[in-house]
Amino acid sequence: MEIIKYLIPLITFLLGMLLTPYIEGLKEKRKNRILKDNIWIELHDELINLKGSIKETDKNISFRKNKIEKLQYLNLPQEIELLILSDKLKEIYPYLTREQRLACKTLIKLQDSINEKREEVIKNYLGSNSRCQRLEEAMLKEKLSMYYLINQLIHSKDKFTRPTESNDHLILKAAASLDIQNKPSRTNN
Repeated sequence: MEIIKYLIPLITFLLGMLLTPYIEGLKEKRKNRILKDNIWIELHDELINLKGSIKETDKNISFRKNKIEKLQYLNLPQEIELLILSDKLKEIYPYLTREQRLACKTLIKLQDSINEKREEVIKNYLGSNSRCQRLEEAMLKEKLSMYYLINQLIHSKDKFTRPTESNDHLILKAAASLDIQNKPSRTNN
C-alpha cells in the first residue's frame, strides 16, 4: 500500500509529460480552425460589401461618361479592408491548401491595388474626369475579379481550386451575375 502511495504521483507526472505534446497539438489545431473560420466569416462579410461597392462604382462610371473634363464628382465606396486575412495569413499559411494560399495572396494584392486606385481618384477628382473614369473602370475590373474569387473561396473552402478560365471570362461572369451596366471589355490596365 505504501508503494502505491508513492507511485501514483510518479505515474501522474509521467502521463502528464507524455500527453503534453498531444494536448498542445490539439490546442494548436483548435486555434487554427478558429482563425480559418474567422477568415471565412470576414470574406463572407466582404463579399456582401463588395456587391454594393461594385454597383456604386458601376454607377459612378455611368455618371462620368460623356461629362466635361473638369467635372468635380467624388462618390466612392469605402475602402476594402481584409484585416483578419492580412494579419493572420502568416499564422494559418501552413494549414491552408496550396490553392487557398495563392487565392489569399491574390486577394491581398487586389485589395491593395483597388485601394491605391481609390486614393488616386481622390487626388484627381477636381481636375480630370477622364482619368477618374479610367481609374474607376480599372477598380471595377479588380473588384469583379475579387468578387468572383471570394465567392469561390467561401463556397468551396477546403475544396477550392483556381479557375482554369481566363480572368477576362471570370470578370464577365461576375459582371453578368451582378447585372453591371459597364461590363469590362478587356482587363489590361
